[in-house]
Amino acid sequence: MNGEGSITISASGGGGAGGATEIGIDVNTSPGTNPVVPDGGDVIAISGGQVSSSTIGANVIRTNSTVVNELTIEIQGSGTNATTDSIFNGVCHFDSGQFTSDSNSFIQLAATAPLSFPTDSGTATPAANALTVAGGTGLNTSGSGATVTVALDIPVIVANGGTGATSLGDGFVLLGSGTGAVTALDVTVQGSILVGDGTTDPIALPVGTDDQVLTADQSEPSGLKWATSAAAGGAWDFISTATASASATISFTGLNSTYFMYRIFIDNLAPASDSVRFYISTSSDNGSSYDAGSSDYAWGVLYLRSQTSPNLADDGDQTDSVIQMSDTDGAAWGNATNEVSFLEVSIFNPSQTQYTTMMIKGKYTADDGDIVQINGIGTRLSAADVDAIQFAFSSGNIATGTFKLYGLNAS
Repeated sequence: MNGEGSITISASGGGGAGGATEIGIDVNTSPGTNPVVPDGGDVIAISGGQVSSSTIGANVIRTNSTVVNELTIEIQGSGTNATTDSIFNGVCHFDSGQFTSDSNSFIQLAATAPLSFPTDSGTATPAANALTVAGGTGLNTSGSGATVTVALDIPVIVANGGTGATSLGDGFVLLGSGTGAVTALDVTVQGSILVGDGTTDPIALPVGTDDQVLTADQSEPSGLKWATSAAAGGAWDFISTATASASATISFTGLNSTYFMYRIFIDNLAPASDSVRFYISTSSDNGSSYDAGSSDYAWGVLYLRSQTSPNLADDGDQTDSVIQMSDTDGAAWGNATNEVSFLEVSIFNPSQTQYTTMMIKGKYTADDGDIVQINGIGTRLSAADVDAIQFAFSSGNIATGTFKLYGLNAS
């Protein structure tokens, strides 16, 4: 072996017994030969070398000849895929500044290894090969085996950008509470409205009843309430609806001085019985009883019938127990299919203690099929406060009909 580590094999005796005449190798590259033979002095030079990763393969070590009469023992360097592919296995070199070797050639990380972990705020450097992973605001850490877990503190408090709650109702709205947990308010009930009272948390104002309107009222905690629409000067206000379905009568009560005049629209009116007459009665005790004396009412009606030669007629009575809206001498109301009626009844100032008068106009279908237009008038023959009105047929029920009451504001 020379000073560079090369080994020379001498073939003494000119190739005689005990001398090396040739050596077979793994590979050769010209001008190297396989086998390798001694030179003129019967010498084969043997040297060592390292080649690149994956040059040799999984065996890691091989013999090679690249020069005549010389054999090289090569060892493969390790590659980056050595853990998954054996052809990259080989010799690794360690930086003595980062790793140390003990007397048994075991490698370990040097205590002074210049490792660092940059963070959002500052850089962490391991001490004695250990690095502590600490939870920050709203975070916690845990370790098991080779795994470190970083998790959120639950619930995430408001100061850390959370809600402070672990669950929230589906469809609820969130109310802030400073740095405290948010409050979930249920507004999923149909018609609920979120309103504030100027001091405490907002509330869910329940929906009102049909036909009510939202009204400002400072006496209410929320400053709002649902209320029946107040009459506006000169405007007609819808008051209520009554629907007939095999009904003996249809009535409206509570007529008072709030309104100067009342108007009732009657749609799709039909009697259950054929050949009947339409009656109107009034009450002065809010519907407990209806006036039915033989001389309580006076009425008159003008009729226009749709005959081949249109027939104009009239009828009336100065003293009667009801107000009638049909011809007493003929043209009674029919109940065949499509024999329906439409009327408008106007009642003037019924709360005054004077004769209450009403006007009636519209159309009905007679029992003989004629279309009849009517214009009539009726009066309660008593200086009484009329506060209710009732509709009925002379016999049988009201089969169908929609009655809508409106009031005209008194001011």
